[in-house]
Amino acid sequence: RNLSCHVLDAAGEPLPPGVPGELHIGGIGLARGYLGQAQMTAQNFVSDRLGMRLYRSGDLVRRRADGRMEFLGRIDHQLKIRGFRVEPAEIEAVLAGLASVRDVCVCALTLDDELRLVAYVVPVFAEESDEDEHTLAGAVFLRECREALQAALPPYMMPAAFLRLDRMPLTANGKIDRDRLPRPQPGDLLQAAYAPPTNDVEHELCAIWQELLGVERVGVHDSFFELGGHSLLVMKLIVLIEQRLGVVLTVKDLFVQVSVAGQAELVLTTRDMLTVLAHGGGRNRSGEAEAEEMLL
Repeated sequence: RNLSCHVLDAAGEPLPPGVPGELHIGGIGLARGYLGQAQMTAQNFVSDRLGMRLYRSGDLVRRRADGRMEFLGRIDHQLKIRGFRVEPAEIEAVLAGLASVRDVCVCALTLDDELRLVAYVVPVFAEESDEDEHTLAGAVFLRECREALQAALPPYMMPAAFLRLDRMPLTANGKIDRDRLPRPQPGDLLQAAYAPPTNDVEHELCAIWQELLGVERVGVHDSFFELGGHSLLVMKLIVLIEQRLGVVLTVKDLFVQVSVAGQAELVLTTRDMLTVLAHGGGRNRSGEAEAEEMLL
């Protein structure tokens, strides 16, 4: 009683159920402000459009269909990675849902002059295996973590590195001490097993990727986003594919097919459709219409 909770957007407007926003709290129990800190008080104690005084909690929440609030993370932990706004708590929630994960922390570090996501995970078996079994189980564990995220989240939310820890470093009050988390080494960064290009289209795409991403070697199963690609580079990739391979792909195409092999298949399929259109148009209209339908 005498307490109100509101899910509001950045402009202070209420959000419907299911849409994430910042939790604002009101009611007679609200403090007057921060003692001796007028600026912080002005930033965090606000009034809504009806004049009700509210406290900005800094918590990212959404209202569920049953009326309860679901905590998603902290607003101040939101990140912008390669043009995308990312909430690390969403990644942590997927990993924490695995039965093999005891603890998890996802944060952003500057690696190779670029902000990249890093996932730190503590398995339930962390202190229960001998060294040989621990190494084997650790590799299987990290693969399970990667596959879970690949199945649940878009490519731009995939961490560039996964580090397995025996335990999380903690502060004096029991919170994860992010400053003491180890930095990943070059060998920790995700890369698929190298598979060389097998045809002219894959060779050309690998060359384009190397030029755009600044990497020395690209395999046909590597992921564009895991190697450093982002939305702006996708636009450049579309232009270069059109210039060098004569095929126009869409942004959606390249977000669905993130590997050289997948993009090469798209190029070859589109070329085949264009060939059908070119040859079928001179013979009969029905053939052209059928080819157009296949292309669409």
